[in-house]
Amino acid sequence: MHYTDCFKAAQKKQKMSCSTCFSFFTRWALGICVFIFAFSCATQKPLGERPLEEEPAPIERLPDALPPVPDGEGGALDATPAPPEPDYLDIAAVGDNLYHDPMIALITKQDPVDPSDFYSGIAPLIENADIAFVNQETVLAGKDFGYSGYPQFNTPQIVGDALIAAGFNVVNHATNHIMDKGEKAVFATMDFWDNHPEIACLGVYRSEEASGRPVIIEKNNITIGFLSYTYGTNGLPVPKSMPYLVPLINDQRIVKDLAALRPNCDPLIVSMHWGEEYRLQPTKEQERLAQLLADHKADVIIGHHPPRA
Repeated sequence: MHYTDCFKAAQKKQKMSCSTCFSFFTRWALGICVFIFAFSCATQKPLGERPLEEEPAPIERLPDALPPVPDGEGGALDATPAPPEPDYLDIAAVGDNLYHDPMIALITKQDPVDPSDFYSGIAPLIENADIAFVNQETVLAGKDFGYSGYPQFNTPQIVGDALIAAGFNVVNHATNHIMDKGEKAVFATMDFWDNHPEIACLGVYRSEEASGRPVIIEKNNITIGFLSYTYGTNGLPVPKSMPYLVPLINDQRIVKDLAALRPNCDPLIVSMHWGEEYRLQPTKEQERLAQLLADHKADVIIGHHPPRA
């Protein structure tokens, strides 16, 4: 039945069943759907003519090592490694080491006291120092020269062994007592220290050449230079034929020695046996000499001599 017939039948008030109308509208709706589907298929390109789906963009992988991050000024961050830790030097200095008769008796009697016991209280400090300096006031010439205390000293060599055991590694002998037993005792003292090459001995020399060769020690990547002088030798003169044996305080010599050593070391240490006995304050002469040393680039002055009552 055509839809116009249904319309006319309605006008003529013809009776039609509900099923007839439903059938009509169903066929009409299906016809429209078929038309729409056919139109849609007609507008699609054949399968072979369709473009393939685009492949997804590849994922960019980060490099294992990222480039430097720019700093605030547009440059790369400074990749310079941190500077190395500075080198340090621990220095301990002791003096005067001087044995009077009662102490000599203790360490030479039949049942002797070990002289190392005298240093047990300071040994922990000394052995931990990089440079451990001691002013050995008297000669260590040996038994043949006779052990003695005041006024002209000769100390048993076992005291030198005790100093080594305590940790001292720099020993000074330029003192007012160095000539107490004569030049042969000075050479005997040097013989003792020659048997201990690990110890630097200052203030006594076998020759002019040796006196012009300062002591230099390397520790912790630091080069330490040493000079040593004494104000005098208690009226017991250094032999005229051996002016090099003991370095006496002399402005010209000090200036010359400092100029020669200064380019060859980092800190330059000067041992000065000076001052007045029992005086607690420096003298004008000490102040003048200290200024002279400072003016000519000495870094450290180790002073000794004035004993206290």
